[in-house]
Amino acid sequence: MSAPLIRKSFLLSWILTLPLSLSGVTVTTHHNDTSRTGANPNETVLTTANVNSGSFGKLFSRAVDGQIYAQPLYVPGVTIPGKGTHNVIYVCTMHNSVYAFDADTASASAPLWQVNFGASLPVNIINVTRDIQPEVGILSTPVIDLTTNLMYVVSEHYQNGITFFRLHALDITTGNEMLGGPVTIEGSVAGTSSDSVNGILSFFPLMHWQRPGLLLLNGKIYIGFGSHQDTEPYHGWLFAYSASTLQQTSVLCLSPNSMSAGLWQGGLGLTADPAGNIYLQTDRGVMDSLTGGPDHGSSLVKISTSNGMQVVDYFSPTNQEALSANDIDFGSSGPILIPGTSLGITGGKDGKLFLFNTNGLGGYSPTTNQVPQWWQATYSLLDTGEGGIFGGNVFYNSKLYMWGRRDTLKVFQFNGSVFNTTPVSQSTFTVPNGYSNEPAMSLSANGTTAGSAILWASYSMNGRANGFAYPGILRAFDASDVTRELWNSEQISARDAAGSWAKWCPPTIAEGRVYLATFDGVLNVYGLLGGNATASITVAAGSPQHAAVNATFAIPFQALVRDNNNNPVAGAMVTFAAPSSGPGGTFSGSLSASAVTNSNGIATAPTFTANSQTGSYAISAAAPGVSTPAVFNLTNDPPSTNNPILVTIQTLPSALSVQVDGVTFTTPHTFEWGSGSSHVVSAPPVQGAGATRYTFSSWSDGGAASHTVVASTGTTTFTAAMLTQYKLSTSVSGGTGSINANPASADGFYNAGTEVQLTAAPAAGLRLISWGGDAAGSTPMVNVPMSGPKTVTALLGPAVPCANFLAETYTTVASTGDIRDVEVTSSPGCLWQSNSTVAWISILSGATGEGKEAVRIRVNPNPEDEPRAATIYLAGVPYTIGQAASGCGFSLAGPSQTLGSSGGSYQLTITGQAGCDWSASAAPSWIKLNSTAAGTGNGTLTFSADANRTGQPRTGYISMGGQLWPLIQQQLGPVPPFSDVPPGYLFFDSISLLKLNNITTGCGGGNYCPEAGMTRSEMAAFLVRAVAGEGFTFSNQPYFTDVPATHPYFSYIQKLRELGVTNGCSATQFCPDDTVTRGQMAAFLIRARLGITFNDTFPFDPLQMFTDVDASNVFYPYVQKMKELGITSGCTATTYCANDLNTRGQMAAFLIRAFFTP
Repeated sequence: MSAPLIRKSFLLSWILTLPLSLSGVTVTTHHNDTSRTGANPNETVLTTANVNSGSFGKLFSRAVDGQIYAQPLYVPGVTIPGKGTHNVIYVCTMHNSVYAFDADTASASAPLWQVNFGASLPVNIINVTRDIQPEVGILSTPVIDLTTNLMYVVSEHYQNGITFFRLHALDITTGNEMLGGPVTIEGSVAGTSSDSVNGILSFFPLMHWQRPGLLLLNGKIYIGFGSHQDTEPYHGWLFAYSASTLQQTSVLCLSPNSMSAGLWQGGLGLTADPAGNIYLQTDRGVMDSLTGGPDHGSSLVKISTSNGMQVVDYFSPTNQEALSANDIDFGSSGPILIPGTSLGITGGKDGKLFLFNTNGLGGYSPTTNQVPQWWQATYSLLDTGEGGIFGGNVFYNSKLYMWGRRDTLKVFQFNGSVFNTTPVSQSTFTVPNGYSNEPAMSLSANGTTAGSAILWASYSMNGRANGFAYPGILRAFDASDVTRELWNSEQISARDAAGSWAKWCPPTIAEGRVYLATFDGVLNVYGLLGGNATASITVAAGSPQHAAVNATFAIPFQALVRDNNNNPVAGAMVTFAAPSSGPGGTFSGSLSASAVTNSNGIATAPTFTANSQTGSYAISAAAPGVSTPAVFNLTNDPPSTNNPILVTIQTLPSALSVQVDGVTFTTPHTFEWGSGSSHVVSAPPVQGAGATRYTFSSWSDGGAASHTVVASTGTTTFTAAMLTQYKLSTSVSGGTGSINANPASADGFYNAGTEVQLTAAPAAGLRLISWGGDAAGSTPMVNVPMSGPKTVTALLGPAVPCANFLAETYTTVASTGDIRDVEVTSSPGCLWQSNSTVAWISILSGATGEGKEAVRIRVNPNPEDEPRAATIYLAGVPYTIGQAASGCGFSLAGPSQTLGSSGGSYQLTITGQAGCDWSASAAPSWIKLNSTAAGTGNGTLTFSADANRTGQPRTGYISMGGQLWPLIQQQLGPVPPFSDVPPGYLFFDSISLLKLNNITTGCGGGNYCPEAGMTRSEMAAFLVRAVAGEGFTFSNQPYFTDVPATHPYFSYIQKLRELGVTNGCSATQFCPDDTVTRGQMAAFLIRARLGITFNDTFPFDPLQMFTDVDASNVFYPYVQKMKELGITSGCTATTYCANDLNTRGQMAAFLIRAFFTP
């Protein structure tokens, strides 16, 4: 009898802990509360009845200046000085901006206020740009304190070669900085890790990201940090600041004597219990907690805040060592505390869920997970290479909602003490497979009211989630039965498209609105529609109809719901009602019944039985938002054996045509036939016109398309099921080629719901630039869901000369195995593939790629007594991996891993077992090995580092015997690239980078001549070097009479012509010494950037960007595209100055932005 008592107590506690707000729903922290349940249980507007394609959709969007990773926050009734009182949605971007928008009014597109904190961090400052692109600003979700109207935000910056983080306290009514902020986040602890100095470990901002959502707890702000894309050295740092003064109160490091144990949790906010304890999860790293050590890799950690911050308990899975060794982070998600209990639930990349008790987390055992319960809830990234739990799960009303990689959405029932490990419900489809493509979820409900709970989920439609913009989808499920999808943004994509997926950023739901972040610089807002709401409900079948008293009506009542565009509405709740007196009847003893419309807009009532009174009457069918109900005219007849039989002929979908006894009728149609009479019913094989058609599938009685039916009391409805088919139209532009479809279709029509994979097949010498129409992106393959008629265009252009390079071509790995990332550098638009040649090396991600990306490889442990080596191919380039023999381990000791800017000579001491061979390599080229790079057992390795004149810190490493010795070198002060380009000059950085990338050696005499005009020949050299480097091939036959083979720029001008960037200044001449205007440069640059020719067509923003370049200007498309791509901001705020001379300084800025900025 104890289980029911526990359950009742739990449910009561859950209800009592629902957030209450006198002024409306608030969302002031990540996933709604500090238990991180992800549920808004105070949503009274949205229900499972009205969230459907007919009554719910995108209402409007809000434009911002960057990608959105932070969950939007919502506060109602905010008084904005001079602008009145508004419900406000707060949005933060990776461009370090915070926006306050009116949350309700579509026309209020301008922000109520906006602030920007300054320069963000370009992600390529440190390492491979694989997880986030192209900048890091505000990455975590802020937190709002409603008692003070302050929002706490953390921003990351990179200025003058220095990286730092700042904590801000903003007035939510004005955006003004408060409490004397911002403050710079810094700190140190005692520690002995390799990057410590004299026993002190200091926080190094350059190596860290601030990913978890902020926590406001008992007057303090808690801020967690993890790695910058797994680049060591990094640690798990937790900082506490006073919410009233912004003064730092305490600092905690979770790996002071080792590395890693970072805090990221897929962005989930830090979790707290009512007693003031914090719960968090760490990524890979050393775990010495069992022996009292301070390092907590791959662990769930409980931190007491009663006196500073102290680790008071922990749990680590039995396979902790394997998780850490293989980068299978336990900390890829975070814990949820189950309200009203002392229990919590969590998981990580291994795909297991762990139920833990906050009164004793369980510690570590190598044989047993010492927790109340654990189970394999989804695929494991450790076992299968494709699985795991990322971001946040959702808990509501005794159910846990979890959606793992390439898996179905699963619902696990909680009984107050443990979970049922078999899902009580799961979706009928899986999320597209792709690393990090685990859906971001939230839930809305009106308490525990039936029909109010909706699970919202968003993810990348093509499975890619590497920080670039990929098309996303938002889905809504009935939370009581997730097999039932209520709505998704692709059902009417022209209206509701979700934009690109914001990685692990959960939707925010408040007051009938769903706020969805994107990577497009847009916040999309969804809600109940006005003009497109449900418009009508009509009878589909069952009227008129007779039945004898006390008998069941033979034809079920069916109502058809449509919107005002005449589209059927799925998921609408229809209520059928019978008269309360006189002739009538009941639905299983009740005077009313409800049913939900199917995908064809049809709601079918339960069986209806006549009462004992004879006479005619009406049954009504009503739907939300429709003023006029449908009416079913019925008659209760006296008992008789001569009543005619009412037979209904219908189609699914309805309103199509059939023939009955040679006469054409529009369905549904009801006939009165004599008992035993025969009739011929015929369904045409195909009907419909245009891009939508319907093909015959089957009759409900199993008959042929045309067959004879007999009227009898046993069968009173005959239904012809028709398959809805939509046409997919494809075309190519910009060149010759084709588009291949899988599955193929002879006439382009596909059954509704089919997902068609399109592959671009350009002719020789061409490549795909981008997809257009109902497809987006630039990858060769794209999936098109046939949710309606679709038109797809492939824009082709000249193939770009591709040269793939690796940051390194050799590495060594320890006998225990490892996971490594190797950066591939390729020309923009170049596609490449990677493959392994041996079973013990696998490609985890980067099997295919484009341009500059990273390939992640896994090397399995070596079970043999001999070292081994193999060569694999990354982007087609040989990459050799050497692995130490089993039992052969090495350790390195040497100088600080942070080197001085001026460089110098250094020595590493190698300690290894006798007879164990090792070899060493260094990367990149500024690190040079000065001694023999191979040996056996113990030894030394001498290396040198060049002076760092790049103007920014740089990283490298030495690889030896499976060990990596990471190095960071600080930068020298700014060094002028040319004598006439001093520090502080407007284009100093661009010209420096131009020289660094070997695009220019100047104009002679150590000068660059930045204010001189750019000649056409100089322009050719700069563009070709940016696109093709040096060593390219070209025709020796001159294309232009004024550029002979002896011309100093001959090779570049020839190549520019072959790339299609120029056709000359006339039919026969190039005019190499003429200067270039800003308008002409726009055309040259855009052609080179997009890889298209002088006969080009390409999409561009139709809204005029500059007042002095309108649609009549020959360079209008190119200038528009320059602004759209961020290559120019004009010569003033409103003008471009297309006829002005393009100087060499301006050219440097244009080139860097076009070709060398992510």
